[in-house]
Amino acid sequence: MSFLQRTFMIDLLGAEFVAGLTRDLGIEKESNESKEEILVSLGENIAQRITYEVLTRLKEEERSKAEEFLNQSDAGGLVSYLKGRIADFENFVRSVAQDELLETRKLIAA
Repeated sequence: MSFLQRTFMIDLLGAEFVAGLTRDLGIEKESNESKEEILVSLGENIAQRITYEVLTRLKEEERSKAEEFLNQSDAGGLVSYLKGRIADFENFVRSVAQDELLETRKLIAA
């Protein structure tokens, strides 16, 4: 996971959520390389799902502005912009991330 991805996830989801992923997924005994690979994949899935959920809630002109932040890799600007457009943004993001984590657990258990 890149520094930017890790920082973005910690900023959005909170350090406690990110730190608990290894435990929650039951991968504590995996090698560091395997854990990193799993966490990177999960992080990408969470980011994609958050992006999808956010974009479906924005009006067309708001989506265009949000996409500008994404294209510029301006995570801080994007978060600030979205906080003004999605009510209770932090809890919204955590809820989407938690849903994605639950789906991942189901896949791992299967």
